Amino acid sequence: MKSINLQTKASNTRISRIKKVVFVTAFFGFLGLSYAGFVYLTGLNIPCVFRVFTGIRCPGCGLTHGLMALLQFNWSEMLRYNLLIPLFLFYIILLYIHCVYQYITKEKYKLTCGSSVADVLFLVVVCIWGVVRNFIGM
Repeated sequence: MKSINLQTKASNTRISRIKKVVFVTAFFGFLGLSYAGFVYLTGLNIPCVFRVFTGIRCPGCGLTHGLMALLQFNWSEMLRYNLLIPLFLFYIILLYIHCVYQYITKEKYKLTCGSSVADVLFLVVVCIWGVVRNFIGM
């Protein structure tokens, strides 16, 4: 009897966590799409602080314009703004899935950046891209 109650409680807890994940995902998705709509309608966006102060492009420069091109299914334009957009998106989606899985199954959602080979490889590629793009003028 006690085992059934514990299983029911665990199931209810997971359902509650799934609802939270859906709500938070929908909220941030709405914010992102609202920002995209604002940029599309006004042409105003948040400037890269690193580039404003140094004149050098950071590895993320062009992400907003590239993502706007992606929303319009203009793949070549997206890559013209920043070649790493597919890598950024892939990495963020994997990180999101991992965090959601950890939260739903183990009630943890702590980010442990740099703890896996994939994290380190991602950071190395991004740093190399930040240097290379300034030398070749991309």
